[in-house]
Amino acid sequence: MATYQFDYVHRVRYRECDPMGVVYHTHFVDYFEAARTEALREMGLAYKAITYEVRRRGEETILVTGHVALCFVDAERRRPVRAPGDVQRLFETALKRAA
Repeated sequence: MATYQFDYVHRVRYRECDPMGVVYHTHFVDYFEAARTEALREMGLAYKAITYEVRRRGEETILVTGHVALCFVDAERRRPVRAPGDVQRLFETALKRAA
């Protein structure tokens, strides 16, 4: 399975750390959201599911991983639906470039 890689750089702020200088775990959800939004923006889209790995810049060790599953919903029926064709094509193109 092909994967798409996007590097999102976030400068950790003092308020995001505990007294030991370690990022408090709840902030990772915000980091994942920002990275997903920026990756999709780079691809020309505005939202979807991506798996996450967090590392320090220049290091290979994975500090934390995350996953989110989002879906398209028919607002009237309140039921999941397939992604529109243009969205599917956008992801297919991005994944082919990454392969």
